[in-house]
Order: sequence, then C-alpha cells, then structure tokens
Amino acid sequence: MTNLWNQVPTPVFTSTGAFAAGALAYFYLDNSTTPLVVYRDAALAHPYPFPVVADNKGVFPPIYVPYVTYRRRITTATGVLISDTGDIDNPPPPGSAGIVVSADQIFQTGDPIWRLRVGTMTGWVRMNGRTLGSALSAATEYAAADAANLFAFLWNNLPDSIATVSSGRGATAVADFAANKTIVIPTMQGYLAAGVDDMGATAAGRIQAITTCNPPGGSGVIPVTSVTGIAVGQNVWINGLAAGVVNSISGLNVTISTSPALGAGVSWRSSFFSDAQQIGAAAGAANAIMTTAQMPTHSHGTTEVPHLHTYPDVGANTAQAGATSATTTLSGGTGNTSAVATGLTINNAGSGQPMGILQPTRLFTAYMKL
Repeated sequence: MTNLWNQVPTPVFTSTGAFAAGALAYFYLDNSTTPLVVYRDAALAHPYPFPVVADNKGVFPPIYVPYVTYRRRITTATGVLISDTGDIDNPPPPGSAGIVVSADQIFQTGDPIWRLRVGTMTGWVRMNGRTLGSALSAATEYAAADAANLFAFLWNNLPDSIATVSSGRGATAVADFAANKTIVIPTMQGYLAAGVDDMGATAAGRIQAITTCNPPGGSGVIPVTSVTGIAVGQNVWINGLAAGVVNSISGLNVTISTSPALGAGVSWRSSFFSDAQQIGAAAGAANAIMTTAQMPTHSHGTTEVPHLHTYPDVGANTAQAGATSATTTLSGGTGNTSAVATGLTINNAGSGQPMGILQPTRLFTAYMKL
C-alpha cells in the first residue's frame, strides 16, 4: 500500500550549501494544501507528525508514502523554502494489492507467443505437434495435472482432425483428461501465422477464392461465375459443404473430384487450406513444380522460309533418220522443284526441378499458454 520516498537517505542543503539541520518536509495531496499522512513503516501503522523533521545533517528518516500522486514541500527549520515539487507519481507496483488485474490484462490459456529461444518454458508448452495430458497420460510434450485447462481449450476449440485425442473423443474434455487420454498440440513447425479469412466478418477472399457456381448433378464439371483465384489442387467448399478438389480449369468450367448435386447460383469457396475459415487449419509448401497446365498460354516463335532446289532442264527426245535410238537434246536451261518445308521441330527445354516459393522469414519457437 506504500512506497519508500527516500530510499537512499540524502542530506538536504540550504541555498548556501550548508546542511539544512532540522529541515522540514511537508507532504500534501497533489496540487493542494491538504496534508497527506506519511508513515514510519510500510504497513502504514505509525504515522509521522506533520511536517517530518530532518536530523542535524539535513537527512530525513525513512518515509513511506501511500499510493497517490502527491506534492512535497521542503523548508529550512526556520521556514525558508528549499524546494516545492508537485505531480510526484507514486503508482503501486505490478501485482501489489493496489492494482486490480483483469483477465484481459494477462495471458490466458491457449494464447500463443513467439520467442527467440529454444527449449521448454515454465507455464507454456511448445507448439510442436506433440501431445498434452495428465500426469498418467504418457503425453510426449507435457504430462501434468496443470495441463487440464489447455487440454480443455484445445478440445473445445479445435476439431479432432487438428487436435486429435488418443483413442477418440469422449463425452467431454474433463472426462477425456480424467481418462488419461492425450491431445495433440497444433504444430507451428515451419508455419507462418495467418488470420482466418472470415474472422467473424464477411470473408476477405485473400487466402481463398470466392464466387458462385451452378453444380449439376452427376457431373464433376461445374460452371462458375469467375475463376479468379481458383487453382488446380485447391479444396472446394460449395454451400458450406466440402465438395472435392480442383482437377482442371477450362474457361469458366472447373472440374473437381466430386460432383455435388445442388441448386444453381450457390456459393463457392476454394483454397489450398482444408478450409480457409477453420481455426487451426494449415497449408503451404516450401517449393513447387509447375505443371504444363499451370504455365501461362504462350507460343514459341520460329521463322521458316520455303526454298527451292534446281535441276537440269531436259529437253524433248528426238529420233534421227536411220538411227537405232533416240537422241536427247538439252536446252541448256534449269528448272525448279516444288517449294517444300523442311519439317523443322522444336526441342523440349527445362528439367522440371522444384522452384522455391518461401517468402522472407525469421525463425522462432512458438509456445502456447497452459
């Protein structure tokens, strides 16, 4: 309930530099002349008289001041002003009885943090995909009675596909913890953090494609209003139901691996996440190999000029009178073959090696509050 004003006793001097023997210290509520009671002890059981008197060296005894903003006025023993200071802030220290700490001012169970360190940390578990449970659970990351709150947090906020419970989920998190089951702590190994696409508002469409579609029954080819953001390999949700995976795109027709029979003009969402609106969902890779279908439409230009081949121009055959054979007469000119192409082909290039797609990143250890 108090702070020590003069933690290191220091003498007070007069304007001439002499010790202010018997100096007087007056304490007031801030910006007032209302006396503030100060004390000899931290328990505030023994008040000083007003004002407090210094010794013959101008040194005041230990003075404990309550947690208020106050004014302090010091004079010589005869009343000559030495100093007068207001707006002295005297706040209570964190965790003292003078501060009320609400739940929104402290870390809560399930809160994640990033630290430039390795190893375990008291009151936290690493988000490394290992398990959490009771002291008898044989959990691989943390097994203790105080794991119950985080066990319940994961159980109640994440699906079993992300926070998997050993041998399956029972009736409640409390029952499963008491049964010494383990639960998987979501991993952040190699992952960056991102916000879910809707987050309680209209979906932003930053990590998923959003459009409308007309899914016919019995066919995996689905006409969509727009293919912007849709890519091969994305997971598709139609009218809030998992519908399949994008296999190919042709114009405004998208072929997916299943063929839901729904009405026209229903919602389409597709993303490389299992669901871009599911807390805890994960996706991504450090590299990728581009397929032919994913390459931009392009052409390879070639120049091929048809050309001619010459040959001797042979004239007509003539027969001499009395001759036993015909005689060929050459005109002395030349002729040309028909114009033909060479049959030129273009060889393939490239080796199909993966390309890096990692953005600039710094590595931390991710922890989650017990």
